[in-house]
Amino acid sequence: MEKKNELHTLPIDSEVVSTDTSSVVTIPESKLNHTGRYILNAESPAGHKVLKVRVSVLDLPGVPQDLKVSDVTRGTCRLTWKPPQSDGGEQIKSYFIEKKTGHGKAWTKVNPACSAQSLVVADLIGGEEYLFRVRAENRFGFGPFAVTVDGSMARDPIHPPDPPTRLKIQAVKKDTITLTWKAPKNDGGSPVTHYSMDLLCWDASGTQKESWRRCNRQDIETTSYKVEDLTEGDEYEFRVTAHNDVGASRPSTTAGPILLQDQT
Repeated sequence: MEKKNELHTLPIDSEVVSTDTSSVVTIPESKLNHTGRYILNAESPAGHKVLKVRVSVLDLPGVPQDLKVSDVTRGTCRLTWKPPQSDGGEQIKSYFIEKKTGHGKAWTKVNPACSAQSLVVADLIGGEEYLFRVRAENRFGFGPFAVTVDGSMARDPIHPPDPPTRLKIQAVKKDTITLTWKAPKNDGGSPVTHYSMDLLCWDASGTQKESWRRCNRQDIETTSYKVEDLTEGDEYEFRVTAHNDVGASRPSTTAGPILLQDQT
């Protein structure tokens, strides 16, 4: 239907064929937007009659909306979506989901049928990237697919690592202190890329000079570090932090305080 002066009118290509006893209205190519209420006016020398007719155009459902991937692990993920904007005039019976690897060509069926608007996809292969697509079905058949735009890597969630452990002072000289530590027991699912060292300083009177500050100018790539340019007679405390691709760990337990005196 088309609108004119806020009233629905028949499409321009529609046909009305009348006989002495009946009239037939034909819309050659019906569309979903032709659904609505039609008002028929019949007039004759004997009078005038108005009839209101509700017309429903039935079709395949539209594309599911807002397809998202979440809760990804190395073996599973969750898909969620919203119903199509149009159900085709008939209730949606179910949804069908398919998957394929990023480098693959063939789509494979994930489920026989799903009546909900979410599904946990199992049997993923860790390290593989996947694309997903979903389509709706009503009694007239399947609608078009909604497809994920970006691939999803099947891997366990990544978190910052645990703090390094067993931070120890190994050597003390008049202006340097060398420390060692152990790598975190849990790297958060992503290898530790580097470490950073902080220090806290007090002068000889016991007054804290400053808050914790970074004392390495470049990333520390091993589990030992020599802190240089310290002041003999001051007191120092140290902590170390591990980093991976996601972020930084909590600081380790501290080493010190230690009074800087040449012990060689």
